[in-house]
Amino acid sequence: MNELRLRILIGCLLFVGSCTSDPTSLSTDSTGPAGETVQEEATLLPVRINGRWGYADTEGKIVIAPRFGFARTFSEGLAPVNEGGAPIDFEPYSSFLKFLKLTAVTGGKWGFINKKGQWAIPPAFDDARCFRNGLATVNVGGKHGRYSPFVLGGQWGAIDKSGNTILETKFSFPLMFREGLAPSNEGGKQNAWGLVVGGKWGFVDTKGKIVIRPRFEMTLGFSEGLAAVNVGGHYEEKRSPSMDVPFHSFEGGKWGFIDSRGEFVIAPEMDKARPFSEGLAAVKVEDQWGYVDPSGQFVIAPEFEKAGFFSEGLANAHVLDGRATRTGFIDRTGKMVIVLDEGLFPLRPFSQGLAMVVRPVRKGEEMEGECGFVDKSGKIVIPLKFPFVAPFAKGVSCVRVGDRMGYIDKTGKYVWEPTK
Repeated sequence: MNELRLRILIGCLLFVGSCTSDPTSLSTDSTGPAGETVQEEATLLPVRINGRWGYADTEGKIVIAPRFGFARTFSEGLAPVNEGGAPIDFEPYSSFLKFLKLTAVTGGKWGFINKKGQWAIPPAFDDARCFRNGLATVNVGGKHGRYSPFVLGGQWGAIDKSGNTILETKFSFPLMFREGLAPSNEGGKQNAWGLVVGGKWGFVDTKGKIVIRPRFEMTLGFSEGLAAVNVGGHYEEKRSPSMDVPFHSFEGGKWGFIDSRGEFVIAPEMDKARPFSEGLAAVKVEDQWGYVDPSGQFVIAPEFEKAGFFSEGLANAHVLDGRATRTGFIDRTGKMVIVLDEGLFPLRPFSQGLAMVVRPVRKGEEMEGECGFVDKSGKIVIPLKFPFVAPFAKGVSCVRVGDRMGYIDKTGKYVWEPTK
């Protein structure tokens, strides 16, 4: 089950990673634990046809012809696209990572187009992320590594919607602003995954000024006015038989929450922590997860084996009941109000009334997942038949079938048949 969870985790991160590497971040939330997301009044879906990327509407009509090496989601009227790049060719350290070739590109240059497909900011960058609050993070000098589909090296900065440099390209990590502040690392180095390992973390504002000095071993960024930070933890290098290169796991230390001045509001006394969402944050104490409010008081006692964040009044959780594990969704009192059928596991919290679930299936020596959606009664409303799915946003979900990508509506009907 561990390798399956790793597969699902990476797949989900690509789908909802705030337009970091996948074109399908369509969520309408303005902030939150799922990552910085964006709001857009008209939905244009990144689609791939014969290896080139363009945009279609939710009726399945091509709006911007597929001519780009890669295309990400529109936000604030502009979308980052790649010109001249080619599908990435890398040596995956795990065989399942081959599917990342669907959503990664090497070479070429990145710029921004408007909804007519015209260049608003000419392609001049080695990577570019979506606009948020008038700023977009861009990379100069980065390249794809031998093992990673993500840009490694180079320097990161930020531009405005006219293409003017707002933050010089001097940061070693993409600036993911939430509530006006972005985590910034000092002294760390990227591993083969593109993960920054070591160093200390602090925060910079939208002018690039250090407002919270780097002194934490890890942070999850700000959400609802507070940021989860770790003191005393470290990365451990680990290896897996299915991987050719080591990966790193963050271990130890204690977690707490700071405010925008960098002062602890909740003391670092927890073993693990997740960002605040809907007024509650999941924290782990003595091998059990519970939920605290912004004052640090437990609202839901630590009694869960696993716990996610709240969305639409519900949070995914696992609880050990005797020798059996019950998996499903709890309400704000901690009561499990949706119990999933045995063999089903939640992938994400609810989004637009539906939640992603997976059923592990062994195929030969490999463990794979079949994904679908349940409603708030726990009923499967979209069959578990997709290797990967994205949370619903703006009425659609991106799905992958083999080496093809498409979109479904909330009835499970295709609004864009899978293409490659």
